[in-house]
Amino acid sequence: MIKLSYFPLILLLTGCSSLPFVDRNTTLPSVQAELTVQPTNQPGTYNLIGKTDFPDRSPLRIAAVRYLYPTNPASQALGSKPTYAILAYATTTVEKGNWTVPLTIWQTAPNGQYQESWQLTQPELKLDLKPSENLVFVATLAPGDKADTLQQLEQNLLKNKKSLSPELIRRSGADDRFLQLVQVVQAKLPTGRTQAPAQDPNDLNGGWGNRFLMPDEPPNPNNLEFPENRRTNAKPDPKEFMR
Repeated sequence: MIKLSYFPLILLLTGCSSLPFVDRNTTLPSVQAELTVQPTNQPGTYNLIGKTDFPDRSPLRIAAVRYLYPTNPASQALGSKPTYAILAYATTTVEKGNWTVPLTIWQTAPNGQYQESWQLTQPELKLDLKPSENLVFVATLAPGDKADTLQQLEQNLLKNKKSLSPELIRRSGADDRFLQLVQVVQAKLPTGRTQAPAQDPNDLNGGWGNRFLMPDEPPNPNNLEFPENRRTNAKPDPKEFMR
């Protein structure tokens, strides 16, 4: 799914900052917050490894993003902002100062070719886009997971005489504060192919499938017998006599 943006999605950060939060009376050391991205042997799959001083069960939302730039001359002349595609998404929690999430950014086209999500929808949307050479991996402690999640985290850290670096705090369009870690890696577009996936009937006929095909009826679980002779001791019904 392609997400359109008229402002930069994120400010690119690499690694974690060690700048302390400056209080009026004292200077508190900043917590550790690191994000590492490692490729795997699986096509288009990366392991995201985090190490942090955040409390256990701190909720994190993880995403892989590729920026897309318009190549239309008219759009370039107007200085159009780049769009971006969210290639993969996952959630996790911090456990004993660590967290690990695998993200697969490649998908399989109907012909079996590996592609990213925006490539699958590009023919329908008819967009002429140039993808960035980099992938942006984002780990966010965002508003909405719990009430005042970031504020609770800051209060818990303050009890341990620690603080968050101001460089890790961002603000959304609604001026909500959230914490964000970012790592940028160079990654080429998908190549190669695999076995074509089976066609999903929900993808046909607007989700109705092939309506002209009658579905097979399930087998009757009961073993029905049809005896040749009447098996009953009830009195004959008058309707059964010949008239």
